[in-house]
Amino acid sequence: YFTLNTAATDVRIKSAFSAGCYNDRSVYDWCDWSYYNAAYKFGEAETAGLCAPRRLYISVGKADPVLNYETAIPEGERAIEFYRAAGCEDKIRFYVWDGGHTVPDDDEGIDFLFHFVISCEFLKFG
Repeated sequence: YFTLNTAATDVRIKSAFSAGCYNDRSVYDWCDWSYYNAAYKFGEAETAGLCAPRRLYISVGKADPVLNYETAIPEGERAIEFYRAAGCEDKIRFYVWDGGHTVPDDDEGIDFLFHFVISCEFLKFG
């Protein structure tokens, strides 16, 4: 939750990995997990859209005991639409994995983010 919101508001952040907390806030209107009436003002997809054109990797787990991944999928699709409208659909990934409310245990997300860093370093110094 905080990764996504921080990346949306601080343009110094060039890429972000949001793991486990992305969902439809209208389903989970918990005061300790979102600001007051957040889902009525701005959804996760809109917040993700503010990260464009910077790289954003979002993961949700099928075995998450806190948030149901099925309610995250439509919100993830909406986020991709914001990136598509900004002409940078290749800079967002929405990943549903078999794990829980944590960072995935594979390297896909890290590879996605570091590919950008390696590419920039190669262009800068290569």
